[in-house]
Formats: sequence, structure tokens, C-alpha cells
Amino acid sequence: MKNIILYITLTLASTNICFSQDFKLTENSKQGLEEIKLKIQAKESADIFLGIGVFYSIFGTGPSLKQAYSISKKDWSLFGEAIVANGKIAKASIRKVCDYQIFHHSTMKKSEKYDKKTIRSNLKFWKTLKGKFK
Repeated sequence: MKNIILYITLTLASTNICFSQDFKLTENSKQGLEEIKLKIQAKESADIFLGIGVFYSIFGTGPSLKQAYSISKKDWSLFGEAIVANGKIAKASIRKVCDYQIFHHSTMKKSEKYDKKTIRSNLKFWKTLKGKFK
């Protein structure tokens, strides 16, 4: 959780948007960040498996020298397209988490646990974060 919060903090800092020192994440925001963390980990794992699969299909299915000559530009372009598509899928799923959080915090009412300022700052946080995952 600390790594994703650090990443998000640095991302938001790069946009020159400052949150006050008393900024507090709601429980729902914490769950949203955990969800994003899992999505980022899944994307990284998928990238690794894509890479392993490509290298195995090129070098692991026969004599290396013979296979090395049969590698075409298309093999590498397909690999590149798969990596790019995986990133787009991850960004889209993170935007969906942000959309849910934006909806949740825009409809959230003041309660004993959270005042209006906390709710508004969480709403601003999710809108800003969504903008970084275009």
C-alpha cells in the first residue's frame, strides 16, 4: 500500500495540486487504492508472462541458431502491441476504479466519521488521479 500511495503522491505532486496536511483518505478511498495496487501488480505480472512466452516461443522450441534466423519483425511488433494493449487495459481498469470513487464521494453525505471537507478533498483526489490515467 505504501508504494502505491508514494507513486500516487508523486504523480499528484507533478500536477502542482496540493492537498492540505490534514488530508485524510476515507475507508472507501483506501479500498480503491488497494484495488489500483492489485491492478498494477496484475499488469506487471502479465507483462512478465508475455515476455517469457515470446522468448520461449522464439528460443525454446528448437535449435537457437535456427530459430534466431526465423525471427521476423512481425514477431517483435506483435509483442510490442501486446505490451501496449496490456497497459491500455490496466489504465482503463484504473479509470473505472476512479469513476466509482468519484461517484461514491460525490453522493456521499456528511457523517459522524467524515466531514464535508474530507469528502470534498477525497472527491478532488479521485478526479485528479483519473486525469493522470488518460
